Amino acid sequence: MTSSPIANRISAWFWGHEHTLSIYESFAGLQRGRCLGYGAVPTSIADKIYEPVKGLDQIPTEIPGTQLAKVGGVYTHGYAMLSLGTDFCTASYYQDINGSKSLLFEERLD
Repeated sequence: MTSSPIANRISAWFWGHEHTLSIYESFAGLQRGRCLGYGAVPTSIADKIYEPVKGLDQIPTEIPGTQLAKVGGVYTHGYAMLSLGTDFCTASYYQDINGSKSLLFEERLD
């Protein structure tokens, strides 16, 4: 797959709705793909949110160590914070484990 000129100008793509946190390695010309839908609705561990859909030709790889913890039969909730600098941004991804925040992953977006 070839990279488009716009792909080189996009540092990260953030989206939500899926009730999970997925932090992907570079894929299909996109440097960073981030699903941030883990803020409210509990998701049962029976849903197997980290199991890839069968039959796909290509499957993006998640960054190791970034999957949500399981507590009491559900995946944890959490949130992300963006800290804006003059020429960069830092994204910090947190999860809530029994009322305590835990930093799961942090990255600098140039």
